[in-house]
Amino acid sequence: MFYDRPVPNEHKTANFTFRPLSPEYTELDYDAFMASKLELRKWSNGNWPRDDFTLDENRADLQRHYEEFQTGKAYAYTVLNPQESRVEGCLYIDPLQRLVDRLEKRHGATRDLTTVVKPTDVKPDEVHLCFWIRSDRLEDEALLFREVYKWLQDAWRFPQVSYGVYHTNPRQAALFESLGMHPRFRMVRDTDTLFSFYVERPANG
Repeated sequence: MFYDRPVPNEHKTANFTFRPLSPEYTELDYDAFMASKLELRKWSNGNWPRDDFTLDENRADLQRHYEEFQTGKAYAYTVLNPQESRVEGCLYIDPLQRLVDRLEKRHGATRDLTTVVKPTDVKPDEVHLCFWIRSDRLEDEALLFREVYKWLQDAWRFPQVSYGVYHTNPRQAALFESLGMHPRFRMVRDTDTLFSFYVERPANG
């Protein structure tokens, strides 16, 4: 477990409801991401979701996320409308080091230290947050991020949160920059940027 405090089981605002991602939401989640395939492939820098991705595959994915939540390895939340009748997106809170390791192993990426906001090391209790919103709600992407950000400030106690995007998702990078986020460091493959991490302010040494 990388977080030793109570973990919220729900969060409600006037616009969204956040609940732990679990197989309970298989059908609603499937509807949301299959209706948003083109945007999500940019978000994931890959082919997810495939055109032939099945409901059973999604149920297995949600079971994995739920088990990680229960064991404290990572915290994934489904984002529902206030009536909880439709999934509007998802958000994922993971140990930052785990994502850095994954980018290194899967893509052969390395850290570009010329962009680092000090300090350069990644601490065990630092986290990374990423999120997506369904394609027909893209105009509310900034609204969702602001509500997620406020929730992190009010209900969680992370020493540092990084927000990251693949190079294939310039829209979210522009969103972070428009809200005053600073680049922390990039993961590069050869000389090309693969993934960029943003933080609210330069990390204190």
